[in-house]
Formats: sequence, C-alpha cells, structure tokens
Amino acid sequence: GHTRFGAKTGGAMIILGSILITLSLFFSSSVILLLEALPKATVGVLLFFAGLELSVGTRVSSRTREDFVIIMVTAVIGLSHMGIGFIAGVLLQQLIERKLIKV
Repeated sequence: GHTRFGAKTGGAMIILGSILITLSLFFSSSVILLLEALPKATVGVLLFFAGLELSVGTRVSSRTREDFVIIMVTAVIGLSHMGIGFIAGVLLQQLIERKLIKV
C-alpha cells in the first residue's frame, strides 16, 4: 500500500514507524482527540479502501482454489470478529494442508 503511494525504499517504513512511535509516546492524548474529531463514517471509508488495496496483493499471490477459500472464510468471519476470523483461517489452512478437508 505504501509503495503505491510513492514509498520506494525501506527507509519510508522506518520514517513512518518513527513518527508513529513518537506520536504514541509523547502525544497520545492529542492524537486520540484528533481521531475522535473525525466522523466514524469517514474512518470507515478510509479503512475500507485500505483493505481493498491490501486485497489486491492477495489476488496475485494466491493462485490456488484452497488459498482463495481460506482468504474468503477469514474475511467473512473477520467482519464480525477479527480474532475468530484469524483462528478460523489458521484452522482451515491446517485442515486443508493435512488433507482432512478437500476444497
């Protein structure tokens, strides 16, 4: 996602990480106030489009039917509870890998 917006080297991630750590350590209450000022619908739309950008990478990397099923199950369950979605994805991957489930 960062590369698509212009970050071409690993240094961009170091700069971003440094900024986020500094903000969280020294300005956390100010950042919380700033984030609370944003409408929840705006934050939701931003997160939705960030998720779409991240999903583009999965389209290229997963070429098998099993991978697609694991991604979809994790995403659908993750809509209601992220932790349960993660566990379901890991369990499904293990079941498919051990040939206990055929997709």
